[in-house]
Amino acid sequence: MAGFLYFIEGQSQLPTESQLVELGLGHLVGCALGTNPANKGPNDSGAGLIFAVDGAVHPIMLVPDKQKWIKTDKYAVGYYVDMIPCRDDLLSGANWPGHAVMMNDGNDWIIPPFRYLPNFLEYDPAQGQLMRQPLKKYQPMAKQVERLWLDYFYDTGIDENYQKPQDHESFTESQQLQLCADFLAINYRVGIIELGLLQLLGDKQMELSLKAILDLPRLVAASQKKTLAGD
Repeated sequence: MAGFLYFIEGQSQLPTESQLVELGLGHLVGCALGTNPANKGPNDSGAGLIFAVDGAVHPIMLVPDKQKWIKTDKYAVGYYVDMIPCRDDLLSGANWPGHAVMMNDGNDWIIPPFRYLPNFLEYDPAQGQLMRQPLKKYQPMAKQVERLWLDYFYDTGIDENYQKPQDHESFTESQQLQLCADFLAINYRVGIIELGLLQLLGDKQMELSLKAILDLPRLVAASQKKTLAGD
């Protein structure tokens, strides 16, 4: 199994789960990780810690002439150029159902729609009914999806009576990419940096991924079925 390598400069011990989340590596939480201290890191970094998901067949060490790395302000991510991680190498084991989106690697990647986010039932006295609320871990994603819906209604003009709220901030491309990465990370051990290294998402793939998050393929199919039934 091929996999990604990670390096944190100045780190001597494996990051805790909370540290992984703070670093932007929350997709590695729950994974068994192998480590190796390094006297120097990629791209002229100082000493630190290299780690990877257990099960990878490659050595967990720095081999500059055989690896490709990209460095962020917090960590670096790399892989062996003769063992580029593929979709099946990166499966998280979650196996959430969703919509298949063909990425630039030619493979279908499964993106769960927002309605599958784990939730809990809460009684709302004001409305006198039960409300579904996403679990705390997924609440930031749910709020982003609400913003995405507003953008969709405004951009498509499907509701002539819809008026965009004055305080609404439309998604930037970077935020759209991050949301796609967050939903892909449910079924795969990838983040926004890994997606870039694999060159998975282009304009078309991001458009289809955002539609999958909103569950539009199901909604459109249901609408068409209803229309045909009416005919």
